[in-house]
Parts: sequence; structure tokens; C-alpha cells
Amino acid sequence: MKSSHYNVFFPYNGKYILFNTLRGSIFLVDSEIRNILEKNEVNLLDEQSIHAFTDNDIIVEDELNEQDVYQLMYERSKYCTLSTTVEVVTTYACNLACTYCYEGKGEIENKKMDERSVACTVKFIQNLVESGSSTELRVSLFGGEPLLNMPANLNLAEELSRWCEENNKGFFMSAVTNGTLFTEKIVEDLAQYNCGFLVVLDGPQEIHDQRRMYKNGKGTFEDIIEGLHCVTDNGLKIKIRVNLDETNRYHIVSFFEFLKKEGFADISLNITPVFKTSPACSSYNYCMPDVEGTLAADRLYSVARSMNITVAKKDRPSCQGACRAQRYSNFVIDPFLRLFKCNIQLPFAENSVGRINPENSEPEFNQFYFDVMLRDPFSVQECRMCSLLPICRGGCLAEIFENKGAVRERICRQQAVYQSLQEDLKAFAEERGVQGESLDPSGSCSL
Repeated sequence: MKSSHYNVFFPYNGKYILFNTLRGSIFLVDSEIRNILEKNEVNLLDEQSIHAFTDNDIIVEDELNEQDVYQLMYERSKYCTLSTTVEVVTTYACNLACTYCYEGKGEIENKKMDERSVACTVKFIQNLVESGSSTELRVSLFGGEPLLNMPANLNLAEELSRWCEENNKGFFMSAVTNGTLFTEKIVEDLAQYNCGFLVVLDGPQEIHDQRRMYKNGKGTFEDIIEGLHCVTDNGLKIKIRVNLDETNRYHIVSFFEFLKKEGFADISLNITPVFKTSPACSSYNYCMPDVEGTLAADRLYSVARSMNITVAKKDRPSCQGACRAQRYSNFVIDPFLRLFKCNIQLPFAENSVGRINPENSEPEFNQFYFDVMLRDPFSVQECRMCSLLPICRGGCLAEIFENKGAVRERICRQQAVYQSLQEDLKAFAEERGVQGESLDPSGSCSL
């Protein structure tokens, strides 16, 4: 028997959290156990520890090549098609001019889907669901500002929801919107499909209105708050996202207080650092380094929980399959019927992986599609042998392409991944109220 290649240790309350990045197993151990495992002297373990560690793949058979195990898991995940996930850009037009917009504020492209392009999109999605024998379809309306094209939104929703019902498929719909266009009619129309919403609010009004404004410079905060009340009054689910950077990081706590005062404490809150590595930073100077941004977000999550603000629950740390961009049943479709694998690559044609043929609704893929789907982090020796690979998956495809011009290149964020994982595991331990007992070791690979 040998110690798993994927065991990592993090200090915690005088002991160590032992985490296996491949299997998701978690234990709280002392320095003696840590030294034994790190030196691969598993014969020094007592019988009880050997049994527990063997059951949870902390120690494994000598002949087992764990890199091959994860590579097989990773490849299988790309072609798991139980769920089809599609984002549809019904319009590139936008009524805002946010400071960090990476899509050109609706000025690079402003095309919207018409009836014909919606019909073509519907047929493509139906074919995608059928080809993968998916049991559910998840559709997200994206933009631009998707609520600027309600005819296309409702046409899409009506056709796909009816088709899913007729074919015994689950149908789930959401919209990523700036929140300024909610009216009773729009909300009631989308409520027919139990549509959920994601809206960005970047802090208190004096901060938000400097970042997310109409094209005439007027702030959007008050209109968004009014819209949120309209949505919640109709019983629909809504999430708030805060884009965190240097300009607002010290103003978020007062925003939490505002949310409670407005009765929004139960709205799920997501805090997303705007990293220097993202496309949004190409014309924006207030992003944070990876580790700093991760730690700042984690601290704010802790504050929000202490104030009884509902925050997006972090999943238990576990190994990851391929990024959504590499999943067979995942696409972003724009009004030109171009296909993308990640929404942060919009609206640029060079980032497209192909198009939908308007004559037959069949995909026509280019070489970039095959480059994305066949990208193999295991072909890079540094990645293959890294104990954090099941967590980072070899890095962000969009970031690598943005900075290197090819997805098969490499950008290593090992320090940031390690720091983020440490914070997640500490939060998990604290939620369990661990003082010295063993953590629940059960875990599984999330593929």
C-alpha cells in the first residue's frame, strides 16, 4: 500500500486537515499521521487508520496509477449528457454602459434574434438533447440585456418547454439580467416558465451607480431595487451577484445592511472577484490578484453569514470533471447563430467554435471546437503530476486562450488554487463545529 498522490494537508487548530483531491475524502489528523503519509511509511499506521484510509483512498494499492484514474474520470465527464445546458444570447443590445463590460457595452454588436433564428436555435437545442439522450434541459437567457428582446425570449421558452413536456424532459429556465427592465408584465410572462434570475448589484448605491449606469450616465441602483421587489412579490427565485474589486471591497458590509433593511436577506448572494486574469480586465484597472480576491470574497461570505444573509452555498470541496466549456452538451448561442463554449468569450468571432446552419439547424464546427474539446491537461507533465489537478483541471480555457492564443497552452494558478481550497476546507470544518474529532471522511468525485 502507498500514500495517495492526491493527499494534501492544511493546518487547522493545531492539527491538519487531510484532503484527497481525487476522492474528496477529508480527515482531521495530527502531525504524526501527516509525517507518516508524506513519507509514505504507511506500514507504521495502526490497523484502524489503515482501514479508514483504505476505504477512503487516502492510501491505495502500490500498482495503482492514480493519474490514469483521474484522466479516465475527466474524459468521461466531457461526454456525460444527462443534462443539456444552453445559454442563448437573444440580443447583444444593452441599455447600460458598465465600466467593466467585456462585450463592448452593446456597441460592438447589437444584433438580436428574430423569429427565424429562434426557430433554428430551438431545433438545434432539441437535436442536442436528443443526441445525448438528456433527461433535462437547462436554458439561460443571456445578453447584452436579454429582457430587451422579450418576443424571442417567450418564443424560445414556449417552444422548448412544450417540447420538453411532450418528451418527458425536465425544463429549467433562468435569465442573467441587469435588473433595470423588470415590469409586472415581463415578470408575469416569464413566471409561466418558473424562470429564475441573476442580477448584479455591486454594493451600496453610491458605489454601484459609479460602475453600472445607463448610457446617459444615470445610475441604475434604484430601478434595480424596484425590479427586485417586483420579482420577489411574484414568488420567483432571484440571485444577486456582487462583482468584487478594489473599488467596492470595503463597502460591501454596508450593502449587506441595506439588503436586510429592504427585506432581501433571503435572496441568495454570490460574491465574485473580478480577477486580473479575466477578459473584463482588458480595459479595466481595478481588478484584484487571484489570491487576494479569493480571500476578500471568503471574508465577506463569513460576514454575510454572521448577519444571517443568505449566501450561495459552497459545494463541499471535491474533484472536478471537465469545465463546462469542454462538455459535449454545453453551448452558448448568439443572434448570428454562432456557437461558443464559454460566455466570457462573447461576442468575438475568433472565439466561436462554429455556427448553426440556418437551413437545417445542424452545427458546423471549426478547428477551434476540436481544440477545445480535445484539450488535454494530462499531456502537460507539470499538470499531470500536480496534486491539485483534480481541483483546477489545468486552468481556465478562456483565460489561456485570451492570454496565449491557444487553448493547449498552460497558465498555472497553483498558489491561488491552494489558498482557495484551504479557505473552503476551513469553512467546511467550522460549519461542522470540529474541535478535535475526525471529519466525516465520505466524499466523491463530482463529475
